[in-house]
Amino acid sequence: MMYGYARVSTEDQKTHAQTDALTAVGCQVIYEEKRSGDSMARPLLQKLLNQLQLGDVLVVYKLDPYCPQPTGSHAHSRTHPQHRGRI
Repeated sequence: MMYGYARVSTEDQKTHAQTDALTAVGCQVIYEEKRSGDSMARPLLQKLLNQLQLGDVLVVYKLDPYCPQPTGSHAHSRTHPQHRGRI
């Protein structure tokens, strides 16, 4: 399965551009999260990561809202070695 993840920082912001792009590349399920960049908590992303199975693909439209610190994505992959999908 191909999953997409879109995130914006405020309730006023829209995810349309992100979800359109994720749909265009073939994502069958898209998670949309509205969370402040002040918090690293991403409950919907965590839910998505927990359900990934071998062979699943996760597409993230932009990495900066996913992990604002340059080392964030590397740290995240070390924290969740059990995920076997392609991220």
